Amino acid sequence: MDSFQPGSTSAWREYKADIKKVIITGDVISIGGYAFSGCTGLRDVTISDRVTVIGRNAFSGCGFTAINIPDSVTNIGGSAFEHCYSLESITLPKGLRVIGGGLFRGCIRLESITLPDAVTDIGSSAFSSCISLTGITIPDGVTRIGESVFYNCRSLTDITVPGSVYSIENTAFWCCHSLASVTVLDGVSEIGTYAFSECTDLTSITLPDSIFSIDENAFSNCSSLASVTLPDGLISITGAAFSGCESLTEITIPRSVSSLNTGAFSHCSSMQSINVEEGNAQYSSRDGFLFDKAGTVLMRCPGAKVNVTVQSWVTEIGACAFSGCKKLTSVTIPSSVRSIGDQAFSGCEKLTGITIPNGVTSIGEYIFAECWNLTNITLPNSLTAMGDGAFHGCESLESITIPRSVTDIGYDVFFRCDKLVVVYCYSGSYAEEYASILGIPYAHITKEGSIENSTGCSATTEY
Repeated sequence: MDSFQPGSTSAWREYKADIKKVIITGDVISIGGYAFSGCTGLRDVTISDRVTVIGRNAFSGCGFTAINIPDSVTNIGGSAFEHCYSLESITLPKGLRVIGGGLFRGCIRLESITLPDAVTDIGSSAFSSCISLTGITIPDGVTRIGESVFYNCRSLTDITVPGSVYSIENTAFWCCHSLASVTVLDGVSEIGTYAFSECTDLTSITLPDSIFSIDENAFSNCSSLASVTLPDGLISITGAAFSGCESLTEITIPRSVSSLNTGAFSHCSSMQSINVEEGNAQYSSRDGFLFDKAGTVLMRCPGAKVNVTVQSWVTEIGACAFSGCKKLTSVTIPSSVRSIGDQAFSGCEKLTGITIPNGVTSIGEYIFAECWNLTNITLPNSLTAMGDGAFHGCESLESITIPRSVTDIGYDVFFRCDKLVVVYCYSGSYAEEYASILGIPYAHITKEGSIENSTGCSATTEY
């Protein structure tokens, strides 16, 4: 049986809405691609045991509730049963080795399926959006679980990933909201980007020592995740890996970790302590805070902290160090600090005021972005540069004083600062030029401390 392209005409194409039953006889050994695609009224299919190949999208969008694939079939093309919205039951051939990409994507009534023991590869999006699928057993011989393979399987409750799988690929279990039990067996080496993101019923997970990399957003927004055991062989934790895990109270970084993105634990609002095992060559912890090995760079503040006094030996506050600390209301920065990284305080929704100590020469990009309640900020005379979007979305900020020393102000520094009514600056300063170009009202600071608005208003201030 020939293959067809989407939209092409087969001998029965014009009758596809009326086809109710199909019998594939013994003189057919291959069902071509798109052969019956879109036959929404097709309810009964019989396939002879001489058929060996079912082509890509061969039955996509058909209306049958069940189908039996004979053991003679060894190859089923990608998306062959995609969007068969009424499909509830299917029997796969024993010798099938590859579950093609998108094979059952969008089969919204499929509740369970048995994969043959011969399967070694489950292709990308094979079961994505099978929203009624509650359980599936992955055979021990499977070596690959493709991207988005179980994406949005919102009824899936438990899964065991066998050790034969090298990598759980990107978005494999993303948005599996009911997934409460995950077992990853020894042998799996990598957990991909967004692999288990938004698995909101997942409460705990223990990862085997064979895992060496947890990629960006792998467990992000797993809001019920309260316990994580990281493996002894872990080397890398990349950006936002556990961001938004609001029930996670503590984490221990193994001594083997040599690469850790400080945003990995952002928006973890219950986090009380980040601990580092002794012997780690790159990182250290003290009082539940994450530092570099020397202890002079504050890399991460636990998200549950409310009032923080940064330790006096700290010289640098790293990028994203306080990012997403939604409970933080105040922070005291010592005079020892000389550098504050990008997004260091972004998303600190309850932070109302902060003083940047003298000695800091620049503030990073989006350093206070989305600090919605920030009303008071004191910038030092040592400051020379303000990064892009530094105060992006600071909706409560009404005024700011920019020192004469500032000679570089980035793009969109005050974007969405809807209440900002005046920038206090010195006559002839870079800040005055910046405000003038962008049409931001400004007032001059005089040596005597008086302020004269560029539009004629005046006030007094201490500076």
